[in-house]
Amino acid sequence: MPDEEWHGIVLDIVRSEAAAVLALPGAEDLDTQAELLDLGFSSLMAVELRNQLGAITGISVPPTLVYDYPSTHDVATFLCDALAA
Repeated sequence: MPDEEWHGIVLDIVRSEAAAVLALPGAEDLDTQAELLDLGFSSLMAVELRNQLGAITGISVPPTLVYDYPSTHDVATFLCDALAA
C-alpha cells in the first residue's frame, strides 16, 4: 500500500479516536492541522487518547504524545513511522 494511502487510514483512526475523546459527533469536525490542546484536550484526555491508540495499534505510545505530536496529522505520522519500524 502506498505511504500516502497508509497515512490516510491511520489519520482517519486518529481523528476518530480524538473526536470520541472530545465527545464530538464526528471526526470530520477535526482539522488535521489544529493542535489538539487548542481543541480542548486536557491532560486526562491526552492519556485517554494515548491509551486508545496504543490498544488499537499495539504500539507503546509515549505519555507525552499530544505534546510531542500536537496535531492529529502529527500523531498519525508518528504512528505510521512506528508501525513501519
